[in-house]
Amino acid sequence: QFVREGIERLSYSFASTTGAEIVLYRFEPGLFSFTFDYATSVKRISEWKTQNPSSIFVINGVYFHEDGLPSGFLVSGGKRIGTRQFDLDKTGIIDLSPTVHVFAVSPQRASSLFSLKEAAQSYPFLIRSGRVAIKTDSGLSARRSFVGTDWKGRVYFGVLPYVQLSLFELAIQLDAVPVSWENVMNLDGGPSSGLAYGSPDISELIDSYIAVPNVIVVKHAKTL
Repeated sequence: QFVREGIERLSYSFASTTGAEIVLYRFEPGLFSFTFDYATSVKRISEWKTQNPSSIFVINGVYFHEDGLPSGFLVSGGKRIGTRQFDLDKTGIIDLSPTVHVFAVSPQRASSLFSLKEAAQSYPFLIRSGRVAIKTDSGLSARRSFVGTDWKGRVYFGVLPYVQLSLFELAIQLDAVPVSWENVMNLDGGPSSGLAYGSPDISELIDSYIAVPNVIVVKHAKTL
């Protein structure tokens, strides 16, 4: 479904059960800016969208502790948020600026993280170099959210709005959709999962069940 220039909404049903779908928003990267936003006071996705009136799209961000600080590396606006960091060999990096890249960093290149301006750690890879990256099924089901890129550099954000899947099941379903994936990274899913899209043309809210302290925000490049 065409939404507006540079944005498409895609929905893929994967079972006969009502609501068994993956909702994706696809962005042409050159037309938009992508940033992490962080606040000491947690908010649901609907509140984040309201408090970012120039935003086109908001989705929940990365893992966080009870103190609201990120569980892994996070830098927003060139400022490091918190001090925690996951093991690099077990995670990946979501780099949003100047355009979106999802990639792995070896421990030997850890210092390269500090040159990033809008980036965070998350895990696991769902798709890596075009292939399903999860080999075993934990059987643990939840709502899910994710970010990814295809081989043309287009950017995707998505959620499971109404059903729960394991990470393995989600990776299998993503591999089946007609997208030429390059890399896809899991975000902080479960009750944190949610997205909001709003423009003069159309709006959609899949709200998070709980409030979250960090999100990914998409704005039209002209609003910068």
